[in-house]
Amino acid sequence: MNFFERKEIKLISQLNMLTSNGQLNWEICDVPLTISRSTDDFIPLMFTTYFDNKRFLLFQRRFQSFADEYERFYWNEHISIAIVDDYDRVLWEFYERESSLYDLFQTVREKAAGLDDLFSKL
Repeated sequence: MNFFERKEIKLISQLNMLTSNGQLNWEICDVPLTISRSTDDFIPLMFTTYFDNKRFLLFQRRFQSFADEYERFYWNEHISIAIVDDYDRVLWEFYERESSLYDLFQTVREKAAGLDDLFSKL
């Protein structure tokens, strides 16, 4: 399947476009226990929004990996997007290292920081 035909990439690109245009707003939220419980992962930043009657979470996950060749742990991270139900149970999660997902996270962070307003005053 062609990269641009992947449905996940199309969804993420659409969310990014809507966010960039100010048609979709994200809010910073606390990490639900259903995601943080029973794991050593660290989630420093999480956003939430509703799109098409579904609740989305977008977050950065930091975790430890083991390097066999050096016989030691190191920190790694990825960006995840998930759909959750009313009880914060993860129904779907996508965390492949796709540039579109990282672009969406960057766009959401910039909007949350108010960079558009800040830059317009310069």
